[in-house]
Amino acid sequence: MVDGSGARVQLQPDRESSAFDEQLKDSGFDDHGLVQKIRRSGSWRVRIRPAEFHQAALASIEECKWAIEHASVALDGRRYPMLSFDQSGTHSISGSVDIDMFAEFIEYWRFFQSGQFIQEAAIWEDLVRPDPRYFQLDSNRRYLDVGWTIIRLTDTMEFTARLASQGVFGASVFVGIEWNKMAARILRPGDSVPALPRTYHFPDETVTLGGIYSVESLIARHRELAINLAQELFKKAKWEADRSILVGHQERHNATGT
Repeated sequence: MVDGSGARVQLQPDRESSAFDEQLKDSGFDDHGLVQKIRRSGSWRVRIRPAEFHQAALASIEECKWAIEHASVALDGRRYPMLSFDQSGTHSISGSVDIDMFAEFIEYWRFFQSGQFIQEAAIWEDLVRPDPRYFQLDSNRRYLDVGWTIIRLTDTMEFTARLASQGVFGASVFVGIEWNKMAARILRPGDSVPALPRTYHFPDETVTLGGIYSVESLIARHRELAINLAQELFKKAKWEADRSILVGHQERHNATGT
């Protein structure tokens, strides 16, 4: 459901979700070796889809590839999603990256002709090789970087808005984000974010945010909506984040890319 302003609201029972779920199951996404590797550590799962299911909302695999290429985001020099195409199925394309020397770049995604996009990506802090010159972290604990999270959410919503501008979703779009292995994970400020006043950690193993947005609102307000999601996520760790700090970091990020 979407309210009159186009803002996200609580999802109601969704008759269409089962068709998208079945499509995802049939694709074998969760059984892919790279997805299973990613989920052995902390991970993000991003799922974007139209509110209504149509098997061939995009006419061809070639149209799927064109849509991804023209919607991808490179606001900090890192592409979202990474444009490393693996294979084309009957009704979908996929891409992945798993580069040992840049361990934070581990992801697998699939995009269907129905307009459904799903991506599994590693939580950067669980994989990056700590350098004592820059990281003073306890190796026995898990962290979530505030600055990187803002960047990732901004890229996700920018990417979704660009797909929406192409007419992929119709009038409304579902965006769902799930973080795994979050229990006791500690927020750390990261680059250009002020030190936090105390230690904040997530109590639950899984954190899920999501809802349906009007395409009109998403296109006009995607960066604002990304900050809304960041604030909602950080509240799960009991941090009432100053919105101006989050927006300032986002603006610096936006100034670096296209």
